Amino acid sequence: MANTTGIVIRTLPGSRAHVVADKQGGCASCSSAKSCHTTHATKKLTTTVINRIGAEPGDIVAIDVSSGKLLGGLAVIYLLPVFGLMVGAVLGANVKEVVSLSENGSVLLFGGIGLALGFGLVFSISKLLAANDALTPVINRVIRKGAVQPVLSETSATVTADCACTNP
Repeated sequence: MANTTGIVIRTLPGSRAHVVADKQGGCASCSSAKSCHTTHATKKLTTTVINRIGAEPGDIVAIDVSSGKLLGGLAVIYLLPVFGLMVGAVLGANVKEVVSLSENGSVLLFGGIGLALGFGLVFSISKLLAANDALTPVINRVIRKGAVQPVLSETSATVTADCACTNP
């Protein structure tokens, strides 16, 4: 379980909230931090989280993300298209006479179809996962109530002041 702290910057309908979090806090506790490419980007991340405990804007909160579910979701996203490509290519090599194409043409055609089907499957699965909140981070507790006054720009939901408040 990856844990981090963040500041609630906006509450949303349906027990949701926008939170700005220090990525290093959560990434440091994740078992995959050394192999994940997201750790090289900015140190702050604004995300939508599940807010069942009713945290309010300005609260410093602890956020949990299930590492196992996240890694499983990433495996689906990366491996299904590759699997589709390989199955399509093997199928194309075996049906080249039926479709009256050269072996290379048949492998390319069926490999492309398999890749497209793999991406379609990933799209469908990601919609299902998003609908049931399987990969959505959750606020598990309020660390400090009303500790920070979030400063929002008028067009975005990001904190404009860079402070050390995400590391209480």
